[in-house]
Amino acid sequence: MQQIGITMIKFLKILMILVLVTLLGLIGWLYFYTKSITWPENMNFGEYRPYILGTEIDFSKSGNSAEFVSTDNGWGGQEKKFRCTVGKNTTTKLYIKNGANKDMELKFEAFGIYPEVEGERIIDVYANEKKIKTITLVEKGIYTAKIPSEVMSNDKLDLRFYTSNPYKHPGGNRKLGMAVHSIKISNDYGLKTKRKIARWIKNNLFTQDKLEEYYVEP
Repeated sequence: MQQIGITMIKFLKILMILVLVTLLGLIGWLYFYTKSITWPENMNFGEYRPYILGTEIDFSKSGNSAEFVSTDNGWGGQEKKFRCTVGKNTTTKLYIKNGANKDMELKFEAFGIYPEVEGERIIDVYANEKKIKTITLVEKGIYTAKIPSEVMSNDKLDLRFYTSNPYKHPGGNRKLGMAVHSIKISNDYGLKTKRKIARWIKNNLFTQDKLEEYYVEP
């Protein structure tokens, strides 16, 4: 019985330590998260719009897209459920706190605007003037593109959608590429993990010494 009591006390001590460590970790996470979403007072972003990773830019009439995009940069006026890209180039300039050297993922929901004879719309996606993907849009869908860390030399992201031959509807006067419902940019932890694995394989399996070690003469 005494042994059971001692074991129970040890168990409770371990449990208390685990709870304490968890609480300290949570407090630390909240502290750094709060720092990542707060901006210095009177900070001048210039032509860039402050953006917190993981925020969805909603292009519907009740959404928040006016905080992030402008008709001066190739975006159409507000429509009920979306905004259209107008002309060949449509840009969004975002200031992402601590975005430098981070792998990120772009995700956007959209559909292509094109003449019936073409049946699709080709969009080139650029991040800081580096092409990161060519996407074929037909029906409404969710499309993704990786933004590698090497294009983020600072916290500024110039996102550009390029349409080589925007479509002018016979009943309108605008040349359109696609209709966008939403845009979201998030941390890409998967790409970072893949880089680490590739680096480990390169350093541990494919050095000259390792090749000689595994080589067996016939």
